[in-house]
Amino acid sequence: MFNFKRKKILFFAVVYVFLFILVLTLTSCDVIKEFLLKKVSLAESAFISPENDDKDNNKGVVAEESSKDTSAEVDIKSTESEEPNDNIINYRVAYFDVGISPDSNHFEHRVANIYSVNSDGSGKKLIYSDIEQDYDMGFIYNTSPDGKKILGMLTEEGRGLYSALCVIDVLDGSLKKLVEFDYTDTEEEPVSMLGIFGSPVWSNDSLYIAYELVLNPQENPFSGNFRDAGIYITNVNTAESYEVEIEAGGVSARSTTFLTPVAFSPDGDEIFTVSHIYNEIIEEGEVVGFYAQNDTLYSIGLDGGIPVKIIGIEDFQGIGPEIITSFDNFKIIKNENRLLFQVLGDFEEDGDLWTCSFNGSDLAKITGDGQLREQQPCVFEPASAAGKIAYIGVLRYGTIGYQASSGSVFTANTDGTGVKQLTDYQFGAAKPVFSPDGKFLAFLFSKFDENYDYITENIVRIHNFLDGSINEVRADGFIFDIAGWVISD
Repeated sequence: MFNFKRKKILFFAVVYVFLFILVLTLTSCDVIKEFLLKKVSLAESAFISPENDDKDNNKGVVAEESSKDTSAEVDIKSTESEEPNDNIINYRVAYFDVGISPDSNHFEHRVANIYSVNSDGSGKKLIYSDIEQDYDMGFIYNTSPDGKKILGMLTEEGRGLYSALCVIDVLDGSLKKLVEFDYTDTEEEPVSMLGIFGSPVWSNDSLYIAYELVLNPQENPFSGNFRDAGIYITNVNTAESYEVEIEAGGVSARSTTFLTPVAFSPDGDEIFTVSHIYNEIIEEGEVVGFYAQNDTLYSIGLDGGIPVKIIGIEDFQGIGPEIITSFDNFKIIKNENRLLFQVLGDFEEDGDLWTCSFNGSDLAKITGDGQLREQQPCVFEPASAAGKIAYIGVLRYGTIGYQASSGSVFTANTDGTGVKQLTDYQFGAAKPVFSPDGKFLAFLFSKFDENYDYITENIVRIHNFLDGSINEVRADGFIFDIAGWVISD
């Protein structure tokens, strides 16, 4: 009897042990399964494009989508991973702010500052201040492609006898003068002065800038003293400069061409330049001012030579505006070897974005909304995907186009398809610029007086493509411009 009970107990003990092992085995399988599922989920989430992200966290003023087409969303891959990536660069928005400080020795205690903020508008940092400079930081141009430098211009607000093109290091705030125009030692007005026309452009490697010099920029363009002084290229590290010799059939054409650089070619061997003509502003029969108007786009080698025509405003006859008022804002679509630019008509005509190849062929209009004057394009091109553009759409009222350069923000594919409206502003948005990783779009938003005659405040707004939110940055003084995106220290 005892042996029977003993065997029975031993039998049940073995069964219990077997069941216990079985449960542990099944449990461990579930754990492994759950672990593997998490791995798969993480792998999949790393390749979710923005159009599949949750849109419920939208904090900005964003227009409702007019259709289900989401192809215009910038295709940015998620950077989430289990291990930190030391190669990820955090970009910040840099902007130009002018205010008043009792410590400033500038006129009316003016002080100009360049700040940067995170992509969510937080973490404001001072990059540079002119409070200790002898001259004012009059304005800024743009940031270098690598996000490490900002171009600006020092100016004398009194007689206007001093200016200097300078570069500011984003990380240490140091300023280097590249080209100086100093006429302050003269007791009388100098006979001739040099100045920079337009906005200098960066080479793709961030080592050089190209710009146009003009003689006596303060003079009447129709006087004999106002002349073109040539295209120059300057090394931003050494401040060494040289002139790009322009020829016209073997004869120097420096004084008559008025060519302004607008971009370096992707291979860095050429620069694209645009010629500009001057027109009088006449009111009630009297000349009250002058304005420059771009006329023809050319390419030229860095060593000079004869400019090669790409396209001129006459090429838009019959297919574009009858009277062209703006042939401007030239951008490069590198992956397609194409140029992108705006062509705007007069107040009764439309305005659109156009593209063409580097030799001027395949000219095409890529926007066509009759209620908008599309302008101010910027380009984002990921390494292994099709590029996207962002631009400003300025409203038209019937046959009359609003002549200001602010409106609402749109994105599209580089061929103009997949248009998506990001904001629902009637006025205000201008100067859009993609972050280098394409995750964000910064732009300047202006508030006006009740008659829309004057800007009362400028705000930097930043659109997040991953969640659709819009964050903003307000000024200590007055924000005059967005420099662009810079690297973070």
